[in-house]
Amino acid sequence: MATFGSPTLLLVKESEFWMRASCYNLNQLIFQIFLVYFIAGLKKTNLDWIGGYSMEKLGYHWVFDGFRIFLTDDQITYFVVHLGGFLLDLTVGFFMLMEFSRPYAFLFCGMFNLMNSRMFAIGMFPYVMIAVMPIFCASDWPKKVLIKLPKLRELIMYDSAPGRSEDSIYTEQEVQPEEQPNDSSDKKSFATTKTLPLTNVRFRHKLTAILFCLYFCLQGFLPYSHSLTKGYNTWTQGLYGYSWDMMVNNWRYVHTTVTVVDKNTSQHFHLDPEAWTRSHRWTHHADMVKQFAHCIQERMAEIHNLKDIELYIDVWLSLNRRFTQRMYDPSIDILTADWSPFEEVTWVLPLQTELTEWRQNLVDMEERIFNQSEDVDVVFVTDFPGFHLLNYVSENHENTTLQVMKGSLEVQLGSDKITELQEGQSIQIPSGTYHRVSPLKYSPACYMYIYFINRTDLTLTNSASHGFSKAPTCPAAYLNFQVEPRDALISCEGICWEKVKQDFKKKFQMWTRSMELIGRALYSILTRRPMSIEADARQEHEEEI
Repeated sequence: MATFGSPTLLLVKESEFWMRASCYNLNQLIFQIFLVYFIAGLKKTNLDWIGGYSMEKLGYHWVFDGFRIFLTDDQITYFVVHLGGFLLDLTVGFFMLMEFSRPYAFLFCGMFNLMNSRMFAIGMFPYVMIAVMPIFCASDWPKKVLIKLPKLRELIMYDSAPGRSEDSIYTEQEVQPEEQPNDSSDKKSFATTKTLPLTNVRFRHKLTAILFCLYFCLQGFLPYSHSLTKGYNTWTQGLYGYSWDMMVNNWRYVHTTVTVVDKNTSQHFHLDPEAWTRSHRWTHHADMVKQFAHCIQERMAEIHNLKDIELYIDVWLSLNRRFTQRMYDPSIDILTADWSPFEEVTWVLPLQTELTEWRQNLVDMEERIFNQSEDVDVVFVTDFPGFHLLNYVSENHENTTLQVMKGSLEVQLGSDKITELQEGQSIQIPSGTYHRVSPLKYSPACYMYIYFINRTDLTLTNSASHGFSKAPTCPAAYLNFQVEPRDALISCEGICWEKVKQDFKKKFQMWTRSMELIGRALYSILTRRPMSIEADARQEHEEEI
């Protein structure tokens, strides 16, 4: 029986000659697909993934309804999503290579990709990964299928052997049959050949081999190239799209402040960060922040005739359920800040990894607060000494409390006197006003906001705005971040056909929306006019990979 990597035996007459077919083209595809899974598994050895902090609340998705018979939502998130995803990525490539385990590997791999296609907006990727699974089978699997379909075989198979390829590095060899099938339904074909030395190796064959080796070396290098491409590192390492860790790092976007300063008049302007783009992906990539700043510079000169400006960006993010903190130094002019692909970005503030051990405490504390009331929300913040947070509490947030968890703070409410808070102390923050929070001493301070949401007023406001929440243009409307309604995360019992229907409807809308954006992008390129996205076309939920 033909085995993996063996020459393909053509279904021709006994007296015909056959050429030994090189399998490098098949093997390179197999190795490429193998790397997709294996390197993804290696990246999931990250402690954030193993600890279950990367894919927050993913276990609430309807595709896991079958697991809810014997697992809770949180158990699904940890055991199925995190541990199951890690083991599958790390091992499925090996199991698909081995014949005895291949059917089971195909089953799990197919289910894995189908579930990904429902949970993430990753285009045709999961369908391509399903379509290429047969390349792991023995090289003669198409013949076995055609033997069972004789009519189809007559239509697509040749009656005689093909001629010898000029690119072949082997000489012709006559097949010495040991056993020939008498019935077209036979499944086995055996032949012996005499191994001959390579006689037709040319320079282009050697060059092709070298290029393939370089290609696969590049495939292994790019996911770990962060020590060379330091300019693309922020809190995570590596080039986006080549570091294979898009699912490992879960970014929770909170707020962005963009401040424009006119050098001639020293006048300050606070720009809506969503004025020209609705995406938040740029916020956690230093190179994109630099590009975004220069884009704003061009627009300000073109639209408002402000040609001599400074630009300051303050981004607040949370990585894998850690404390929310600022990513970039808000005192650095991004337009004049240095950036190089091969040098460390000096204006990126470090991730406070020393507070990582607090993470489980934050999860437990958040759960306790949520259990007290459905109208209470919480956000955990940490900041460096020497910086301050100018925060506006929305009128929809009633009975807001600021409590110090670590260190000491200086809180100024409007123009009133300054209040100093120590660890464990708290203060009431009135709604509809600004306040300023500054860490004291020489170490980062940690604190949390606990606030009651007036959902009645919030619903009326959202209804008046047709369901879209406009990003505030004030300096730091910090608490106005997007909160996933907890009632929307409650899963139904049994098979949720309505959810399946809604999911396909959403996918179709995303497809039509993507076609529309492609057309707008091409129009923008041809006319050299900036591409704008109207607020009424904004998607309510944006998923990032």
